Amino acid sequence: MPRGLRFAWGLALWVLAAAQAFVDGDAVHPTLPRRVLGGAPRHALLLAGAVSQLHGGHYQKAADLYSASNKHVLGAPFKICANTVKKHIIEFNGVPTDVFQHSWNPELEGGFRATYLAPPFNTFVKSYTGVFEDNRPYEAQLRPIYGADPAADWSQVSWSVSMSRAAMMMLQHEQANNITYDRIILVRPDGEHMGACARTHATLLGASSLS
Repeated sequence: MPRGLRFAWGLALWVLAAAQAFVDGDAVHPTLPRRVLGGAPRHALLLAGAVSQLHGGHYQKAADLYSASNKHVLGAPFKICANTVKKHIIEFNGVPTDVFQHSWNPELEGGFRATYLAPPFNTFVKSYTGVFEDNRPYEAQLRPIYGADPAADWSQVSWSVSMSRAAMMMLQHEQANNITYDRIILVRPDGEHMGACARTHATLLGASSLS
């Protein structure tokens, strides 16, 4: 596996494993569902990554996300995608859900907040926390680690960083509120989900598992 991808997946897997095991600094008993530890079920939805441009293929470097030549290119219809998340993930599981989003699209922050905090979403979304950042400083910082490998793919490294940021937001929320999530679901914000999604407790899923 190319060095860049090893770094990316190593980072993401470390944080996501911590998300499943962390409860106020201690590991949950591996054979017990979290729900039996007390309280009503709690679900967390993690949205991570940039919204794809509808031009085929994915971006090769951070600057591509903000290139003036792409300003006329339509992005994926994230509001339609959000409705499929609401129907097939949040509503299907039947539990008001805390949503944590990390995005590389600051220009879409208002649209995402308006979508997830307004009716009918606010009936099912218990809380929404979003962080929208410029992708370019991260590429500059991490380039010395992965850039020597000609096969390294920045878009994959970038998505792994975004996943880890969303997971850390959720962990911080758990710690600050002295709670533990029974179910954690991870998806991209620009994917359309055409079927219902339900898994056992504390399961962390990629978007490919839900399409």
